[in-house]
Amino acid sequence: MKLVFIFSIDEGKQDQLYALLHKVGAAVFSESKVKGIYTDLSETPAFFSQKNITTDSKLDIVAVTDEQANQILDAITTLNQSKAEFPIHAYTVDVEKMA
Repeated sequence: MKLVFIFSIDEGKQDQLYALLHKVGAAVFSESKVKGIYTDLSETPAFFSQKNITTDSKLDIVAVTDEQANQILDAITTLNQSKAEFPIHAYTVDVEKMA
């Protein structure tokens, strides 16, 4: 079993994300609003410059089988290739025990 952590912003991909989770059989998952922070900014000084940019983001956590986790990551990779702006980021973590 794996936990899949999916970080995204709603830029036209949410319906596709929900559809792919449904397709792999992830019928239940948790979703939370989070603040995304981007710090990879130019070092060029600018008037009123910031050291980072924040945006409203979303975190989905899904508990699935190893195969389902691989399917989710593959589908997200494909989705990001077709819509490269504002990519979805996904990570898997092994679950040792559950109750």
